[in-house]
Amino acid sequence: MSVNKPKLVLVDIDGTLISPGMTPRQCLTQAIWDLTGKTIEFQVEQLAGNTDPLIVTNALKQLGIPYSDQDGLVGKILWHYLKLLLQRFPEAKDKNVFPGAQQLLEYLQSQPVRLGIITGNVMLGAYCKLRAFGLWDYFSFGVFGDDSYDRNNLPRIALTRVNELFGESYRPHDGGDYRRYDE
Repeated sequence: MSVNKPKLVLVDIDGTLISPGMTPRQCLTQAIWDLTGKTIEFQVEQLAGNTDPLIVTNALKQLGIPYSDQDGLVGKILWHYLKLLLQRFPEAKDKNVFPGAQQLLEYLQSQPVRLGIITGNVMLGAYCKLRAFGLWDYFSFGVFGDDSYDRNNLPRIALTRVNELFGESYRPHDGGDYRRYDE
């Protein structure tokens, strides 16, 4: 490991940097209704810790839509959700950035750190949410829900991506300072 290599810091979005409010949930509910004609009311436990594609897949199962009928439907729902989110999220009144989040990102940018996003949001959804608060440009790369339905795969993908983009190799626990703040 090179002594000049920056530390790798991966940051989640919802519940870490921002509180997105109800607009994303409402947009997803609307997208599912518009494309299936069925209503679903999401509970926090259906959303927290899951990737956007998995949330939609699970919702379709809950609504009784057979798996064979889901082919392509997950992508169509997500695309419709993103169109709604891009229209509605910037003006949402119940979203907020957590106190100190921007200052933390500014501090990290001033340090020898490779700063990346790791989130279950699909990339365009993450962009929409972070851009609304001026936080998108702090990150040099990201790993998103479109990279894997299974959120547990995202850290491994992040290690591969940072190597591909910057030629930096990291292993879990490099530097002996591995922390998760979401548990």
